[in-house]
Amino acid sequence: MTEHQLEPKENFHIKIKNYFLDLDGYLIPTDLLSRLIDKITDNQYDNYKRLWNQYPKSRKRYTRIKLEDLEHPITHYEITYFFRNNDFANYKDSQRYY
Repeated sequence: MTEHQLEPKENFHIKIKNYFLDLDGYLIPTDLLSRLIDKITDNQYDNYKRLWNQYPKSRKRYTRIKLEDLEHPITHYEITYFFRNNDFANYKDSQRYY
């Protein structure tokens, strides 16, 4: 991989998977977590690819995923939306605690 080439999507997936496994503590069912990781990976990779092409002078920044990008409010919204649509019973129950 050259200095300013977008890293492969598989690298995004591995880093995002490790990130969520560290946060989750294995509390989310494996199949649900796998689907969430796939969704977040797809979204992040598409965003990086778009920004990498859109801002040629900033390609170095969009070469590798930065895990702090997963803390962005848009990503939090995507996670909430995912659970609301894929695990509604538990999502609904969790809302009582907030």
